[in-house]
Amino acid sequence: MSEDVPVKTTIEVIAHAKQGSDDSFDMMPMMMMVFGVMMMTVMIMVMDSVSGIEAYTQAITPQGVSEGYVLTATTCIQTLEFDTPLQSIVVRNDGDSTVYLMLNTSNGMPSVVRAWEAFSVDYDIHCIEKLFYYTTTGTALLRVTGLY
Repeated sequence: MSEDVPVKTTIEVIAHAKQGSDDSFDMMPMMMMVFGVMMMTVMIMVMDSVSGIEAYTQAITPQGVSEGYVLTATTCIQTLEFDTPLQSIVVRNDGDSTVYLMLNTSNGMPSVVRAWEAFSVDYDIHCIEKLFYYTTTGTALLRVTGLY
């Protein structure tokens, strides 16, 4: 039985094992290149997300105070358009009549600002582009400031 099975000497087995291990070493530079490309991809993704965070932070950070506006509200709807969208706004009613305010659109329910009261709103982003205002009787003097 043992005569039919070919037997390899120890030297042949070691030579074959060495040859196989040389093939695995040839793969090492390729694996290092693949690993390097993966690391570069991860770094680009991290840098991209950091720049997105910086852009978001800049978008929600107030850049300055708008010039103050003094308006006279009447029974006709009037509009104040801002050159730069505001992030927050404060409207003080220094008149004797109740004033009705709407931001960005004249549709919807207005905010009520009674005589000698103030109205304010803060947003996370710069989105206040227009202020609509009016009274139902008489006139009122409004002082408007905001952050852009």
